[in-house]
Amino acid sequence: LVEQGRANGIFFFFFFFLFFFLFFFFFFFFFFISILFSSFLFISLLVARDIETAATMVSTDFEYDNVPMGKAFGPQGLRDTLTGFFGMCTEIDWEILRQTSTGTVQNGTVLNEREDRFEIHGRWVTLPVAGIFEVCDGLITLWRDYFDKATLLDAMTPPA
Repeated sequence: LVEQGRANGIFFFFFFFLFFFLFFFFFFFFFFISILFSSFLFISLLVARDIETAATMVSTDFEYDNVPMGKAFGPQGLRDTLTGFFGMCTEIDWEILRQTSTGTVQNGTVLNEREDRFEIHGRWVTLPVAGIFEVCDGLITLWRDYFDKATLLDAMTPPA
């Protein structure tokens, strides 16, 4: 009887520990890691040229700021800007090199360092980019990218 009581106690302790471990793991994942996942998903949709689905992840007052090029606003501004640029690209491949965040998937900020690669006019161009994503109420409200304008304009110019 004593041995059965110890076994039940160990069994109870094991499941008690497992419950709290899983609870804290999922809490951490959904409130801290998932903001990184949402920016990764957004970028993955763009690389797949699924601009329509990506546009559902932004707010109505969304600001898309390509710092050296200018700004676009709202989901339609995102669609218009990227549809035009992606139309020139044969292939797209964006690699996130480093990424960090603060806040939650509901309200937070993601910073990333990327290499945005495009095949334009038959040649691949790598554009180093630093990006910022701000999220409010679960939607992206700001996407700001910093990059070298001359590198991009050179890539967009057809070869002679």
